[in-house]
Amino acid sequence: MSTMPATLLNQLRMMFRTTTSNRELALANNYTYINEDKISRSLICPICLDPLIDPQTHTLCENSFCNRCIRKLRQCPCCRAPIVNPNDLKMASHVIRNILDELEVQCNVCKQTIHRGNFSIHIRNNCLEQSPITPEEEESLMNRSASSINLNNSTVRTPLEEQQIEKHLSNLYRRIHKLETELFELKKAIYICLFVLCTIATVAFFGTIFSYIIFSFLSVVFTQWIPSFIETLTRFLFDFSPLITLFRVIFIALYFFLICYKRRPSDINLLTIIICLVIVLFNLLILILHLIINHFNFLFFVFALIMTAKYLHFQLPEQQQIFTFVNNFWNQEQEQLPQQHSRRSQW
Repeated sequence: MSTMPATLLNQLRMMFRTTTSNRELALANNYTYINEDKISRSLICPICLDPLIDPQTHTLCENSFCNRCIRKLRQCPCCRAPIVNPNDLKMASHVIRNILDELEVQCNVCKQTIHRGNFSIHIRNNCLEQSPITPEEEESLMNRSASSINLNNSTVRTPLEEQQIEKHLSNLYRRIHKLETELFELKKAIYICLFVLCTIATVAFFGTIFSYIIFSFLSVVFTQWIPSFIETLTRFLFDFSPLITLFRVIFIALYFFLICYKRRPSDINLLTIIICLVIVLFNLLILILHLIINHFNFLFFVFALIMTAKYLHFQLPEQQQIFTFVNNFWNQEQEQLPQQHSRRSQW
């Protein structure tokens, strides 16, 4: 006689365990434990916190669980060891099963007290009220369990598939980090372009040697100070926006109270005028800050366009001298670079 393949044997074993678990689960809905508080904690499932039904024992930590509970997990909740194949679980010992079968339960149909192990016989033969499980229901449970085997086998991921998923996730995280770095570099390039536009406009408008010093200062301002200031200001307004909104509401309420309370012009004194001015200036300051943050690039672009337009209308005589000076300075720097590289290589 040829031996049965191991995979088919495991599937039949799982079918039997699942069918038994479903039958016992259906029976468990028709009885109530007597003195459930006195049941030993070793007979309680750590997952559902009910007495064990069709108990299965983990081969590593020797903890017992309900079959229907542990089959839903991929690792042991006690020792965190993975549950990959059915051989990681085994049927509980006969001692535990006998103790569970001797637990006293009360039938919810006829209110009779019996042992849990004899409850199925009681339902079929002795219960005079009704039998909650018919042979047709048992057959449907077995068919449902048999059809769920292929579904369970198709949804369970192997360790190789989990490694591929983790590798794919790591690639996604790496790509996100790369895109964030590129976004930061693009923002930095925008500030540098704004600096170049303002530099050209300033050279065209002022046309003096002193403007070259201003360009160096503007380069530091546009590339370092302004981005950090805008980031700090944005963070401040974002973190304290509820508090700022509360102050604005209080100030506006105080403003309307002063206007409504002091109806006659003679009642309006210097303190009232100062308070109203402070309220108006505070709201204007908040409005200007939000405008600067939301339209920072647009405002500086408009500024550069205005300066360029002024250059087109006003041609200063010193303009050509400034460009000649900058061009000569740039050529001298380019000529000195090979000499510096040669000195470093000789050293």
